[in-house]
Amino acid sequence: MTKESMAEIIDATIISVWKNEIQSDYKKLWLLKEDSLKNALYFHLRTVLGELLDQNDMRIFTEFTDCEFKHSGYRPDMVIAKIDPDADVAYWGDAVTECIAVIEIKYKTGF
Repeated sequence: MTKESMAEIIDATIISVWKNEIQSDYKKLWLLKEDSLKNALYFHLRTVLGELLDQNDMRIFTEFTDCEFKHSGYRPDMVIAKIDPDADVAYWGDAVTECIAVIEIKYKTGF
């Protein structure tokens, strides 16, 4: 699978999860603040994309401060990253080879 096709699947999944599962979670009062929103998004993305992520050595990381974000002052809420599963590292952030998706979340109440 090409990087572009993986990115398209991930993008479509993020949109679908946001419009369906997150909207449902919000209506059912599962989402209190930004952290619960982030947790719900992580859960749904990992559930839907789990097999694709495993097969392509990708992982979802929250509060990501490695790779191009190291020393930048930026800390995205979530990234979907390609990893080198054979890397001899003590910390998985050091095994990231590239970020496929970067997600920043802002929670606003509907009132």
